[in-house]
Amino acid sequence: MQLLPSTPIENQPIQYFSPMRLITVISYLTLLGVAAGGVSSIPLILERWQATAIIGVFGFILGRIPPPISIPARKSPYLQLLLLTFLIVILMEYHQASIYFAILFFILSVVAGLHFPLRTSLLWTIFFILIIIINLIRIWGWRYALQVSIPLSTGFLFFNVISNALKRIQLSQILHLQMVQHICLLA
Repeated sequence: MQLLPSTPIENQPIQYFSPMRLITVISYLTLLGVAAGGVSSIPLILERWQATAIIGVFGFILGRIPPPISIPARKSPYLQLLLLTFLIVILMEYHQASIYFAILFFILSVVAGLHFPLRTSLLWTIFFILIIIINLIRIWGWRYALQVSIPLSTGFLFFNVISNALKRIQLSQILHLQMVQHICLLA
């Protein structure tokens, strides 16, 4: 039985746990579920096709956002996040009785939590919450807007903080592995 690896540690690639693939899969599954529920609730066929095209553009732009670890400091996805927010507002206008398209803000709150510092990502999430509340008040009034927006708001904040913590954990894990490799090279 061999306890030590057969190759020196400097020849082994650095491996760390990357939950970004799982988050990407969950984001696209959420997008697929929202598309199925939201588009099926739109009564007119032309509006269904338009909503489907907008969801396709949303998915394309979401896929073009670079991973949070590889982003240089000056290439933050502010413009992409703003464009995705605008697309969700358009989708929410198509069928006002449907809350399906508001669920897409969960994806954006995770994207904000992964790509920005905590304060900036919380500001984005509060911006998303205000959009939801304004839209719900305009459609159903204060009472229903507060009943629906409180659970959505807590969910947005929860996912934002958890994804921000996940990014910090991943960055510290990468730094730790780089330090271990550097120490092994010095020894």
